[in-house]
Amino acid sequence: MFFVPSNPAEIAYIDKEDGELVLKIYRPSSTLHGITNEPRETVISGMGQLLAAHPGMSADNLFVDSEQELLVYAFSTRVFDDEGYPESYTSAECGFASLSGQRIDFESHHPLTAYSTITACITFLLEPSEFCFEVQVLGDLVVWRAGEDHGGADGLADILVYNWKTGVNVWVSMHALLAENTPAEQIASYIINAPLRVQHSHAFDYAGRVRVELLSPSRLVIIDSNDFTMRLYQFDSERSTDCPLSWDSYDCLCVLKLPEWHKRAPSFLFVGMAESFLAHLPDLHAPETQQATFLPDPALATLVLRISFTYAEFEYRSWYPETVWKEERDERYLVFIPLTTLMRFPERSKLAQEKPPTIPWDDWGPLGTRVIRVEPHWYQPLSVVGAYTAELSRCIFDGRNATRDCILSVYEVHPFAAFVPPSHWQYKNAETGEREAGTVTASSGGPFERLFTPDEDWIHDSTAWKAPIHTTYPIRKTTRVIPSMTEDGKYLRGMRMMHGKLILFRSELDDT
Repeated sequence: MFFVPSNPAEIAYIDKEDGELVLKIYRPSSTLHGITNEPRETVISGMGQLLAAHPGMSADNLFVDSEQELLVYAFSTRVFDDEGYPESYTSAECGFASLSGQRIDFESHHPLTAYSTITACITFLLEPSEFCFEVQVLGDLVVWRAGEDHGGADGLADILVYNWKTGVNVWVSMHALLAENTPAEQIASYIINAPLRVQHSHAFDYAGRVRVELLSPSRLVIIDSNDFTMRLYQFDSERSTDCPLSWDSYDCLCVLKLPEWHKRAPSFLFVGMAESFLAHLPDLHAPETQQATFLPDPALATLVLRISFTYAEFEYRSWYPETVWKEERDERYLVFIPLTTLMRFPERSKLAQEKPPTIPWDDWGPLGTRVIRVEPHWYQPLSVVGAYTAELSRCIFDGRNATRDCILSVYEVHPFAAFVPPSHWQYKNAETGEREAGTVTASSGGPFERLFTPDEDWIHDSTAWKAPIHTTYPIRKTTRVIPSMTEDGKYLRGMRMMHGKLILFRSELDDT
């Protein structure tokens, strides 16, 4: 079983049925919001044929939007010349298949798409297996990112926003390694004139350390772990012609600085990596939401950054054949950034020639974000939908420590989170019948909710950040302790935050 990225209203995964690989889409009910439709699961055939046609494709290369009967898939293939000889570069492509008729139709057009596939050319010696892809869908827009898998210092990535119904590139990027004053001849040397629908868009980024998130139908953000910045971009999703290449000085609204981290001495190996998570609420006009008694405000969605630091102190001894490691530590932080914070920055004139303003962290972060420190684990599934974020720690895979409990934390981030008191601070022990306060155990019978105290607005004891961090955006945390293994021997593998519901995934150790 392999899970496929999808919209927050459903869970998509690849499974085997009668010896054939199929795509299954599960849509639960949402009784919290008054949506009482029976949960339903749709089985769509043809997944095996799609994977066979594109060897090396993984579930991460896909995105499912069943409301539009759309499957977006990214793949790479070796390019051959007219005489059948392989070229020195590999073609990265993105296709749009229809899910109608309970079968994946990847050999013909989706009825609403302008082109069945689009292609970007990266002019480097890459094997098809060396590509990594990231695909997001928001209505008519698809964010497609194709880059080198290793993500090293010379890793590159193409990032574009494409209107899959009109066939127009509404935003393409070109920044980072190529300076703005690079001669046009040098830029042209990186771009190959390819056939129709080839995207001339090359963002020279460190592929493994740059993330892109679509904030709205007209705005996106690029998170760069190389310099710990966030760049906001504006675009016109209704444009009728392909947009030009994007430079920072052309349409970047501003550059938001994240907290500054320590530049360590040579005796330290220091790596900071920022992951990004964002999921918009489902369409309010979907059939399931018409009967809802209430719905969360879509404007209160939250972008979450999970920043991990790994640092180690070592000592080199000339008389010793190996380096002596003295200390190794990890730090992990969650940075909650409401979209209202990012959307308040005004648009810049397209004719503006000055460089975009750089906004220091102290000018926007303390009041508009929330930073908390979490205990690092080697595997921590994190899921976001709207203003809610769930993180699961200490999942078990190999059967060791099977009796250890998992910690499920749900964070609620919105302007009123700090003003809603918890429903109760004590819980009745199911065995003794007595009220207990303090640390919640597996027998507590319910979640433990609490507000953050003013002292927790500060992060002082960090080796990673250069200065103490102070953030005050309202946040509320709910913690539940969940057994790692059920009585029938199924282990907790992950979870998914849904529209008004949290789904836990369990399976036996030998399940895939």
